[in-house]
Order: sequence, then C-alpha cells, then structure tokens
Amino acid sequence: MNAEIRPIKTAAETALAAAFVAEKARLPGPAALRESAFKRFETAGLPHRRVEEWKYTDLRALMRDAKPLALPPDAAGRRRRPAHRSGRRHIRAGTVRARRA
Repeated sequence: MNAEIRPIKTAAETALAAAFVAEKARLPGPAALRESAFKRFETAGLPHRRVEEWKYTDLRALMRDAKPLALPPDAAGRRRRPAHRSGRRHIRAGTVRARRA
C-alpha cells in the first residue's frame, strides 16, 4: 500500500503561489530561472524548523499571510536617487578600539 505524502500548504504559501501565477508575466528577470525557483517553492514550501539551515527561523510559522506585490515606482520615485549615487560625500564607518582605564 503506497500513499502519496503531500504537505499541507499554509495560507501564505497558497497566496504566494497565486500571486506568482497572476503576475509572472510582468516580473523582471529571466523567466526560466523564475519558473525553476517557483517549482522548488511549490515542492518544498516555505522553510521551517525541520530544514536544518532554517531551524532557528521558522518562516512557515512566522508568515501567516502573504502581502501583495509592490507596485512599480511612479515617476517621482524613479527620479529620486539613493544618497550614495547623488554625488554626496560618503561617510566611512569603522570600529574604534576603546582602552580600558
């Protein structure tokens, strides 16, 4: 007797799958790469604590629902440039060694 084991999909996994199917034509990047990544997601679902690399961050339990995809930036957003490209001087960050008194 063989029984096929199929994991139960959470509401977030179902919503992410529906969002991908609805929006995959307008998503950027190579379509073949996206399709293969989505097939892996469909097979494995969101990572959970039984996946060794994710045992301390259980996304399946933390992600109750999926938020909608972000809209593309409007004209004002495209004109705005991040500070690191605007010609401003860069601030260097570093560590300072403190001496014990």
